[in-house]
Amino acid sequence: MKTGTAVRRKTVKRRGSLVLAVSYCIISLATGCRALGMATPPAQKSLSVYFFDVGHGDATIIRTPGGKNILVDAGGGGKKRDMGRDVILPFMRAHGIRRLDAVVMSHADSDHIGGMRSILASSVQVGEFLDPGYPHTAQLYDDILTMVKRRPQTKYRQPCAGDILDWGPELKVRVMGPVKPVDMGTNPNDSSLVIMLTYGAVSVLLTGDAGKSEERDMIDRFGPSLRARILKVGHHGSRNSSSEAFLKAVAPEVAVISASGREGQPKYRFALDRLKAAGATVYATDYNGTLTLTSDGRGFRITGATRSAPVWKGKALPQGGGVTHEPVRTQGALR
Repeated sequence: MKTGTAVRRKTVKRRGSLVLAVSYCIISLATGCRALGMATPPAQKSLSVYFFDVGHGDATIIRTPGGKNILVDAGGGGKKRDMGRDVILPFMRAHGIRRLDAVVMSHADSDHIGGMRSILASSVQVGEFLDPGYPHTAQLYDDILTMVKRRPQTKYRQPCAGDILDWGPELKVRVMGPVKPVDMGTNPNDSSLVIMLTYGAVSVLLTGDAGKSEERDMIDRFGPSLRARILKVGHHGSRNSSSEAFLKAVAPEVAVISASGREGQPKYRFALDRLKAAGATVYATDYNGTLTLTSDGRGFRITGATRSAPVWKGKALPQGGGVTHEPVRTQGALR
């Protein structure tokens, strides 16, 4: 007859064996997944897009749910005011960003790439550099390409319309423009790399300085696939971008303009009228300061460093299942 002590010892031994067996299975499963190139999805995190206040210029940082960091343009650069040195690098240091998985040059205008020299001259690692490939003759463009070539760990790439960019499994990132091959006969603005970033039900269209010609090309090529909830307005809201046909195709709920205007007389007033007619809620960096877009893949929230009220409040945004717009305070907004 077994004693109580013997039974307890046997029970403990069985429990110990069960724990070891379960642990072995978990370890084996994890090892097997790695061997097959599989990965357990990371804990759900948010997408963050920062539209920097860089005056008349463009600079955007994307922080993906999977932890990647992408820079799209870097504003202007000069001895007195260098947006790479004075805005982007301090932001990166404050957020602990030591590596940019991609740097995107929408096109070679100085108000988009002037600040890139400071980025490329720093210790920040760069995974790949994307260039639309327009044969620009400016010395600034040549300087930047030379700096990229001196970084052997940085992959240089000229993507084409329709290409899918790998910025993590949580996102779908597609190049929408330029649709046609670029050459010296192309308006440099219409050589802009245009990128559609989609996270769940939230899509962001970044347009560089794309003008009406490139907009028509994208409508012809992609049609309804241009729809995006957030539009970074082309060419700082100039009269030569944001055509009625393009806004109809994109149908944005929110439009972000990166520009330097004068209080009460914004330089983007022509685009603003068309955006109003399209029903978009409009934000602008000269009015709101640096704008931060955060999304959980269902809804989104936009806040401004200076003020969060939009320049113009469009139609009510659909409530959906996720985070929605910041409460709108229209007092003092431009009209």
